[in-house]
Amino acid sequence: MWIILIFMASCHEVEVMEKAANIPQHAWVKTQSAIVELDVKDSALYDLYILVRHSQKFPFTHLITRLSIQDTAGKQLGIMDLTLPLTKSDGYWSGVNIDDLYDHRIKINNPVFLKSGKLRFIFRHEMKENPLPFILNIGVAISKSKEPL
Repeated sequence: MWIILIFMASCHEVEVMEKAANIPQHAWVKTQSAIVELDVKDSALYDLYILVRHSQKFPFTHLITRLSIQDTAGKQLGIMDLTLPLTKSDGYWSGVNIDDLYDHRIKINNPVFLKSGKLRFIFRHEMKENPLPFILNIGVAISKSKEPL
């Protein structure tokens, strides 16, 4: 009897919305923003994950980016300067790899409050190298946070 209750309690479904923008020619120019739009269904606290895909030839251990969140009218809802680690302490890539491509899902520590409606997540890289080579995609994933409001 207890086994059934434990199994039923552990089957809680988590809805995750995610989307990524392609970086043209895999060379991210500083003046070109990568924009992702998501339709947020409920106003709530959300866990935010940054999605990064790069090739093995990416020359850095991290990615510095600025994320702006706007509504579709262009109203600024928030800005975050992010340093995203792409390697583990041993120096190897931390992402999941297929051949020479690496996919990272990096959780931002603090949940963010998002209002319902269409939101734009606008990324600009803040690295010294321009254009930034071997970046294929950058994006965002959100899921409702378990932390109370």
